[in-house]
Amino acid sequence: MRRIPLESDLPVISMFSDRDNTYQAIHRERVRAHAKHVEKGLSMEIERPDSPRWLPVLVEEVGEVARALNDNESLGNLRKELIQCAAMCVAWVEALDL
Repeated sequence: MRRIPLESDLPVISMFSDRDNTYQAIHRERVRAHAKHVEKGLSMEIERPDSPRWLPVLVEEVGEVARALNDNESLGNLRKELIQCAAMCVAWVEALDL
C-alpha cells in the first residue's frame, strides 16, 4: 500500500521560493483531497495506478480549469483549479512510480 502524503512532507523553502510555493500548494491540495475523500473510500491516494478511476477524476479537474477560463473567473480561482489539476497529475505519476 502506498504511503499517504502528510503536511510534514512539504519541502523546505529554498532559493526558488515561488516554485516551492507552487509545489507546496500542490502537496497541500493532495493532503486536503485525501482527508476529504478517504473515509468514503474515494481518495485517489490509495488507488492502483491502472485504476479506471484516474482518467475521469483528472478530466473533471481539467473541466473545472476550462470553466474558470470560460467564465472569466478570477486569476486566483484559476490558480486554485490548476493546483487541483496538478495535484491529480502528480498523484497519478507518483502512483505509477511506486
